[in-house]
Amino acid sequence: MNQYHRGGSTSSSAHLGQLLHELASDFQQRTLAKCKLRGHVKIRGAHSAILGHMDTSGMCLTELAQRVGISQQATGKLIKDLERNGYASSHTDSRDKRSRIIRLSERGVALIQDIEEILEEVRREYRAVLGEEAMQTFERQLQSTARLLTRIP
Repeated sequence: MNQYHRGGSTSSSAHLGQLLHELASDFQQRTLAKCKLRGHVKIRGAHSAILGHMDTSGMCLTELAQRVGISQQATGKLIKDLERNGYASSHTDSRDKRSRIIRLSERGVALIQDIEEILEEVRREYRAVLGEEAMQTFERQLQSTARLLTRIP
């Protein structure tokens, strides 16, 4: 086995990318499992990027795609999936017939409320493992790192 593949287990020699991937994967798996327990069985990890930018007032697909940082085509596919499952709705923009306005449905709003509670549940699970002080330090380091790294060209 080479230095870049460790069979999915965290080791002391894992590189930064692998560690970040494992943490993100654990977080996403815990969150999705809790969503399913609350009846949101059709929600996938890919939806999380979109859901965090949506609201009930609505926005055009182009703006949503720009906010999320993915193509309009990919955004449109995710929105169609959310619409099929009752979490979002869309209609033609009355000001621009070429544009669609996307918004959360009532079920989508309920999902967002559930996700907010779920995120806190997962945070409590992490805090139970790390301890309060280590969790606070970890979160501060992540926030600081994210701010600093977004400034690098």
